[in-house]
Amino acid sequence: MPRIVILFMFVEMLFSPAMQYWSARQRYEFKYKALTVVTVTMSLANPLLGLLAVHLTEEKGIARILSASLVNAVFGLAFYCLNFARGKTFYQAQYWKFALGFNIPLIPHYLAQMVLSQSDRLMIGKMFGETPVAIYGLACSLGMVMAFVTGSINNSFIPWTYQQCDRQAYDELGRKSNLLVLFVGGIALLPAIAAPEIVYCMAPSAYRDAIWIIPPIALSNYIVFLYSLFANVEFYFEENKFVMAASCMAAAANLVLNFLCMPRFGYIAAAYTTVICYVLLAVGHYLFMKRILRKNGVQGTIYPIRTMVLFTAALTGVMLGIQLLYPYPAVRYGVVVVAAVGLFIKRKAVLAFVKSITKEKKV
Repeated sequence: MPRIVILFMFVEMLFSPAMQYWSARQRYEFKYKALTVVTVTMSLANPLLGLLAVHLTEEKGIARILSASLVNAVFGLAFYCLNFARGKTFYQAQYWKFALGFNIPLIPHYLAQMVLSQSDRLMIGKMFGETPVAIYGLACSLGMVMAFVTGSINNSFIPWTYQQCDRQAYDELGRKSNLLVLFVGGIALLPAIAAPEIVYCMAPSAYRDAIWIIPPIALSNYIVFLYSLFANVEFYFEENKFVMAASCMAAAANLVLNFLCMPRFGYIAAAYTTVICYVLLAVGHYLFMKRILRKNGVQGTIYPIRTMVLFTAALTGVMLGIQLLYPYPAVRYGVVVVAAVGLFIKRKAVLAFVKSITKEKKV
């Protein structure tokens, strides 16, 4: 990489955490107005500056990288100064000790997350060439839209989760999580249902095979949200070594499954091995969470796991079945309309069902 790119990368790494700290506090205190303004402003500034930079320079790739990095660095610098002005303290031993002690053991966890998110494309490129990598990358990029939504939901849910754990209001936490799981599962269905149309609008016909990758990518994002619920509890009790162990095992399984399955079933199999590994990750976090809860004298698992398992199984079946209807858009959207009408007609029964699962006892 050019030195200027590396320099900007380190500048961004230096200042971006300041905004992340500020954002985390806004979420924890439920102050979303300022956070929304800043987020929307950055979301507009990034592409606008990128378009300007690309049009004004010959090195368009580098211009796009530097423009994105510059936006993050400038906003980060502003919050860097704001945090220092408000804090008036550079070194606070208690906070430094806690932050380093808590997060240094998590480095393998974050590296494992990188393996889970990037190894598919690297192995596809090695086995099948650049064209399948581009197709797979397009599907992953489209799936990132959903990842942004689910990530935002989880980030907003974390402060409330910690507050309920402080109050030992575990029943309330379980009930609200049920609703969120249903909501995120519904969001996951949207890109899977409209995959052919999304790819048609976003890419040329050479990327047509991406439609078969979008459903498992969407399902993976849903499962990521699911295991995040369990990991949040682990983080609350400061048991991060279990988080590290689960992530490393899932990353190792992903490498092995890709090596075994892709030569036999093709590069699309990478999307399904990722789903399997995220399921393993979710199961691992669930088991570790149960152990941590017992260790801290909490009975049960907090979350209504039976409902979560049944809903996940049903969602997986729908994700697989919807692909059979891709050649028939009229039938596909007809099913959606019929389902919507049916839900409207039976809305009282649906609301009663939702109310019943929100009252379900943890097991």
